[in-house]
Amino acid sequence: MQQKRILPNNKLKTWEVDVEVLKSKFKSHAWLKNEKFLKRDIEEMSQYLPHWIITVGNGINLLHSKCCSDNLAPIEGELRCILCNRPSSETPNTLTWTGLLPVGLEGYEKAFKKLEKARAEGKLKYPIIIPNNKRHLLVPMMVVYPSNWPYSPPQVHYVDNQYIDALKLPSNHQTHLGGRTICLYHAAQWNDNTSIMQVIANRVAPHLLALLKLSNDQENFEFFNTSYGYY
Repeated sequence: MQQKRILPNNKLKTWEVDVEVLKSKFKSHAWLKNEKFLKRDIEEMSQYLPHWIITVGNGINLLHSKCCSDNLAPIEGELRCILCNRPSSETPNTLTWTGLLPVGLEGYEKAFKKLEKARAEGKLKYPIIIPNNKRHLLVPMMVVYPSNWPYSPPQVHYVDNQYIDALKLPSNHQTHLGGRTICLYHAAQWNDNTSIMQVIANRVAPHLLALLKLSNDQENFEFFNTSYGYY
């Protein structure tokens, strides 16, 4: 089960996910003993979001290495700094996926002006990419495994408040958001056949777009437009 990331020097680093490290760090996550669940998630994520990585956190915050302030990954028997490969002594309590998720900005001029103002003021430091002349903002997210995955849904958090604050959402509108944490599912909606990739595609990506629409003063839309008919 391999992962990869482009380093600041533009070199590609690849590594094998050391599941034994995860088992030792997350003894409450008995599901890690059956590697089919993690293997499924890694294979799907590598296909659709190849530069998202499995890392660790403390609650809703990512843990970073003390040496380089970079993400940690289970590599060669240790949690290691991805940048320099040094082992870390950090003690995590959450196992998480993290990465950048694109949200399309075309057609949302009011919201885009708010985002541009925040960028000009140095309050929004996320990159904008323009594939096929279409503007997309890349928003950092984290998806945290529950201890009894896949029988309970993950928790999903915005890595920080930059996107939320920049949009200046209407205070009187229900945004399915508690702080940086996304409200994903009602209890009866969860299906234990759901993978991490499906959570991101069916719930997290629509959430980013829904906040953009709220910021653009669009009120009449479905917050989530999701079909589970293929289960």
